[in-house]
Amino acid sequence: MHSTLPPPAGGPAAIRCNWEDWLPYIEDDSIPDAQKRELIEALWLIVVGFVDLG
Repeated sequence: MHSTLPPPAGGPAAIRCNWEDWLPYIEDDSIPDAQKRELIEALWLIVVGFVDLG
């Protein structure tokens, strides 16, 4: 079922991820922050993909 409501003024809302908000959930000090960021961003893309599927 698709919504018949128009998008909000200024276009559809953007969903953004601040990877630093999620950093405390990865407590492993042996993993560099760059790899933690890659993991968080990859997981975020998966979540956004499911949202896009509706």
